[in-house]
Amino acid sequence: KQAKEELDKLKKEAESKAREEADKLKKEAEAKAREEADKLKKEAEDKARAEADRLKKEAEAKAKAEAEAAKKKAEEEAKKKGEQELKKLFKR
Repeated sequence: KQAKEELDKLKKEAESKAREEADKLKKEAEAKAREEADKLKKEAEDKARAEADRLKKEAEAKAKAEAEAAKKKAEEEAKKKGEQELKKLFKR
């Protein structure tokens, strides 16, 4: 009987130790997974921010170029119109 009690006690201790070790490993794995997820999230956010900045700069450069072209065209048309008005005045 005493041997059985000793065996049960050892069995419970072993199970308790195994549970503690399993909990410890689980916590470590969860912490590692969280760290990795945070790292990947940060990398993805940095990448998205960089891409957004690049697209913004591209859009701004395109808008500036289009505005310059429109301004130049308007100036040329105004100049032509002015020359035509002058010719009309001189023809009279």
